[in-house]
Amino acid sequence: PISGVSLSAYPPGWQVALGDWLVLSCVVSMGIGPLSFCWYRGGSAISLGTGPRLELHVGDEDIDHYQCQATNRKSMAKSPPLHVTVLGEWDPGAGGDT
Repeated sequence: PISGVSLSAYPPGWQVALGDWLVLSCVVSMGIGPLSFCWYRGGSAISLGTGPRLELHVGDEDIDHYQCQATNRKSMAKSPPLHVTVLGEWDPGAGGDT
């Protein structure tokens, strides 16, 4: 069975500036291939990739929780959800022109 599914990110720390690239990697510590991957944003499957790596050009819509799911013929496992924080996002409570 598949186990030990986790996410890693570049840049590290799950914080990225608006407009920059975020690279997420799905890491599987145990499981016999071939493996297929599915990505989730906010609990819903997203059709942005089916490989172990997901590259995002970060916009406001990318602020959310991400998970990956690894599947082989016998089992599947999901990573714990991790939250992406976008630095420099617009804050309507911060003042400015209305």
